[in-house]
Amino acid sequence: MLKKAFLKIKEWLGFSDSEELVRYYDKTNMRVGFFSSIVIGIFLFFMLATLIHDVRYNNLTDTSYISIVHHIAGYGLLLVSSIFIFIVSLLYIREKYQSHKLCTASVIAFTIVVGMFAVYIALADFKIGAQQFIYMAVMFTELAIFVLHPVYAIFYITFFYASFAIMMEKKGEFLREDRFNFYVALALMLLVALVRYNERRFIAKSQEKIRNVAYHDELTNLGNMNYFRREANKLIKTPDFQNRVYGYIHFDLLNFKNYNEKHGYDAGDIVIRDLADIISDTFMGDSVVARFSGNHFAVLTEMSDIERKIKSVHDRIKALHNGEHIEVHAGIYLAKKTDNDPIIAADKAKVACDTLRHNYDTSYAYFDLKLSKKFKMHQYVVDEIDTAISRGYIQVFYQPVIKTETGEICGAEALARWNDPEFGFLSPIDFIEVLEENRLIHKLDTYIIEQVCRDYDYLNHVGKGNLCAPVSFNLSRTDFEVMDVVAVIEELTKKYKVPKDMVHIEITESALSGDAELLKTEINRLRKYGYEVWMDDFGSGYSSLNLLQDYDFDVIKVDMVFLKNYHTNIRAREILSSVINMAKRLEIKTLAEGVEDSEHFEFLKQLGCEMVQGYYFDRPKPLMDYVQIIEENNISVEAQAKN
Repeated sequence: MLKKAFLKIKEWLGFSDSEELVRYYDKTNMRVGFFSSIVIGIFLFFMLATLIHDVRYNNLTDTSYISIVHHIAGYGLLLVSSIFIFIVSLLYIREKYQSHKLCTASVIAFTIVVGMFAVYIALADFKIGAQQFIYMAVMFTELAIFVLHPVYAIFYITFFYASFAIMMEKKGEFLREDRFNFYVALALMLLVALVRYNERRFIAKSQEKIRNVAYHDELTNLGNMNYFRREANKLIKTPDFQNRVYGYIHFDLLNFKNYNEKHGYDAGDIVIRDLADIISDTFMGDSVVARFSGNHFAVLTEMSDIERKIKSVHDRIKALHNGEHIEVHAGIYLAKKTDNDPIIAADKAKVACDTLRHNYDTSYAYFDLKLSKKFKMHQYVVDEIDTAISRGYIQVFYQPVIKTETGEICGAEALARWNDPEFGFLSPIDFIEVLEENRLIHKLDTYIIEQVCRDYDYLNHVGKGNLCAPVSFNLSRTDFEVMDVVAVIEELTKKYKVPKDMVHIEITESALSGDAELLKTEINRLRKYGYEVWMDDFGSGYSSLNLLQDYDFDVIKVDMVFLKNYHTNIRAREILSSVINMAKRLEIKTLAEGVEDSEHFEFLKQLGCEMVQGYYFDRPKPLMDYVQIIEENNISVEAQAKN
């Protein structure tokens, strides 16, 4: 209890303030100093004008002249200190020079001058029975505007009150009642100083909590991406950064998504915290360490002995979780003086790290010329996606889905293709993953959904409605996180009068990891509205069977990996057969991707797979090319019940 009370008193007196709180006090005092100096300047202008008028037009005695000289000296000193704090506060507010020591020194100097001025003027005017409360008025005003550290405030107020009291006692002009009131005022001023300080402290702490959310990673107690940008920008401006070789490092836990699926998210959080502690411990000193997201960490540090440090992080996390097959990879980008944005520089380190995804022989890679070209493409995609959509560079290609029993087209998959005026056709690998990583994929997916609906409407308007078959399109996990994608689909299908059974939604298996409740709720909404929901890439992850247990799907699209070497790999054939049979028992239809020849087709037909898709039937094509192939080859399109 005593310890708690002691800590509370210590905190109240200002002995446990963080750097952020001190910065807030400085900012508050500099703002106050700026406006106060302007007000005092105006006040001094009128006072000096009055004095000059008195000197010029009044018949003053020698004593009066001495008093005038003293007054002018006092005004002059106050004016100089006001100009000084005006300049310091202006530099601080405009972020030209922000020094805590200079802020503190200027406030202390200014308050001392104000205190001296108040004592002098009060004593001078007290002699003639005028302005008897000017001292207390000045002191109260000063305490009301400035936030002084409690220790400074107590010392400052006590010293000047004692000085004033001693002078008054010497003059013998202190009545008992005045003395009593004087010391009551002293106690009140001390209380005002402490209350004022702690009132500002409460506001500062509230703002600090808000800033912590913006700059702090709760899981690891490291800074986040915003923190990294702020601190890296500070480091970049230091002489050390200009004179030494620094580098950006991106750390990534390999296959961490699979680790979470196998051991659970609580176990995954423990690994993240352990890695954060190891990285922080390895890169102490002048380094900037932050957690960007998930299992991604960034470091800005001096390059000396960097490879040994990275190997140390790799070995320590592996030893800490021995037997769990945890691998840490790192990408390195050598900092350049021309780098303007630390986040872009850190992204280059990430690009280098990403090259090691399927490489277990080395734990780090450098950003080189080849990766520089890849990074430029990465940035191009992020910068140009809006333009590509608005100008129609993004096109929807359709690949037919065939019903194995009849050979008819029973649907099509809508696939995005980017025909860029500068680079030509961009591979989906070049832009889909980039948009996913930067949480921009919803822009592309929304455009694809609308284009699919628009194409359906167009075919019906030109009398080719009989060629319309259900179209499936992919949704990303990000779509569900950044927008109400179900509402978007509902709005667009109503706008273009597209029946519900003509739209099928594909969700990849990898997108289903993470917040299960969110995806489960949204999938149920889609099915409630009458849309079919398909699982894409079934069998590509470790939790396919669990997902069938947790989610309701109308169709599973079997990953094409099962068709590779199926004729030589008996196990692959058995697994594929078992998946199809299991799906039938669960009343889920199956669709096999990657059918490239008649042998594939006959094999899947024999197994009872209901639908197939692949280059054996046709490559993805623009709408009118797709329609033309159907018409020229008399390909039958399965009739659909429009609802």
